[in-house]
Amino acid sequence: MILLFLIISFFLCLIPISVSASSCYLYDFQVTNGTLSIPFQQENNIYTIYLEEDAEKVEFQYQLEDDESTIEIIDNEYQSGRENVMMMKVTSKNGLESQYYTFYLEKE
Repeated sequence: MILLFLIISFFLCLIPISVSASSCYLYDFQVTNGTLSIPFQQENNIYTIYLEEDAEKVEFQYQLEDDESTIEIIDNEYQSGRENVMMMKVTSKNGLESQYYTFYLEKE
């Protein structure tokens, strides 16, 4: 019985198993009509964006760490007289993991 277990275990080790890595992170994020409070780092998920005075919404460029993940932008418009927060939700290709990035919007 033990010999059978060892033989099966040996052959299972020979079978290649493919595990697809799936990321839920932004690789890069840049604001084109304002500045970030600190340089972008994918592990940091809270920022303040200082928008140009005449900006009505955040204009930005981003790059996903995994091109097959998805991104959802939540509320990127600036409205005077209220707290302005933009959120980005990045979901991994397999749909099992999500990362939220929070951006507080302020005028310069």
